[in-house]
Amino acid sequence: MPNFTRILHPTDFGPSSLTAFNIACSLAKVSNSTLNVLHVFPPEARRAPGRVVDEATQRDERRKAGELARERGVEVDWDYCVGEPVEEILEKAAAERAELIVMGLDGDVESHGRLLSVIAEPVRRRARCPVAMVYDPGKTA
Repeated sequence: MPNFTRILHPTDFGPSSLTAFNIACSLAKVSNSTLNVLHVFPPEARRAPGRVVDEATQRDERRKAGELARERGVEVDWDYCVGEPVEEILEKAAAERAELIVMGLDGDVESHGRLLSVIAEPVRRRARCPVAMVYDPGKTA
């Protein structure tokens, strides 16, 4: 098994992201690596009612990621940003020199028997490192 030292996990804290987070934590633990968790708020999150990106929201997201990581015995570097998710994920991966991206397939649709994702698929195509796209088997398309 490859020894990844820099793993990036983009998350929206949905079901597939949680499954991907568990896998990313397992890989980080076996590799003795720090896991970088990134939550990208889309630009419209600043304008949508109840979706304002404020300090309370940021603290809550950090707390969630921290609790989950501690439960799994992994050190997490947490970051958030506002922007276009695909671009922000790719920029973070490059800046952190990620060796692996592990992300969920939330927001997927089934097309011609294949699972597609409006975020994970473009990240996979454009990333300069391997991308593990995780589907939550409990989710229906």
